[in-house]
Amino acid sequence: MKLNILISTYNQGIDNVEKIVAIKRHDIEYKVSHQVTDEKYEIIPASLKRNDIDVMQSRGRGISKNRNMSIDMASGEICLIADDDVTYLQLGLEKILAEFKKDPNLDVLVGQIQTPSGQPQYKKYPQHEKRLGYASIGGVSSIEIAFKLRSIRDNNIRFDERFGIGSNMYSRGEEIIFLGDCIKKRLKVKYFPIPFVCHEYQSSGKKCVYNEEDAKYYGALLMRIFGKFAYLLLVVIWIKHHKYFKAISLNKYITSFSEGIHSIMRKSEG
Repeated sequence: MKLNILISTYNQGIDNVEKIVAIKRHDIEYKVSHQVTDEKYEIIPASLKRNDIDVMQSRGRGISKNRNMSIDMASGEICLIADDDVTYLQLGLEKILAEFKKDPNLDVLVGQIQTPSGQPQYKKYPQHEKRLGYASIGGVSSIEIAFKLRSIRDNNIRFDERFGIGSNMYSRGEEIIFLGDCIKKRLKVKYFPIPFVCHEYQSSGKKCVYNEEDAKYYGALLMRIFGKFAYLLLVVIWIKHHKYFKAISLNKYITSFSEGIHSIMRKSEG
């Protein structure tokens, strides 16, 4: 079983990729999708000119577009989604492959991020494996996701390029939509307490105040995942998060949420 690590990078980030590809094994290949907006970043480092590394460059930006290109490059049975600021644990990669071998029906695996020694845990993880549904995908990061390539391609699942960093619509939510599409297609999405990727701890703090743009984002996100059921979820989101919407009134929240819904409807119709 071949494992592909799909690395998305942008401009000078290509110089960081060398540390990601440190593990050399016959069953691991690296697919690097490199977006450039300036020709000075088009030079590929000599350290990446290896038989187990493929690099494809494209003009433009947008993390979802970048990830889709890396999926198009993939050829292995199992794929991991990677950024240019991570490293990998060999034992963790072996455990991921073992889970896919053990369960032929497993389509998507969600694992854990490990932080360097001395740093706090990246996030609080469940201790036991479990199947994931719509209610449990909100906190998943892209770099925690592994998937069976055939399952994704056969179901025509892509990252929605209207969402994610670099998008001209919404700068987040792309991984939630990706997993939501997997669940909608009845793929088996399962969490395992397996640390396999390393990333620095990031303490951005909890956002205590949501504004109109946040309400609009929730409307767009839920419309994208659930269609017109998003109108019903408007109430659920308000009940769950109303204490964070301190800066806007209920009427403004409803208006902004609805604008988000309609932004996705208009884009879909166009």
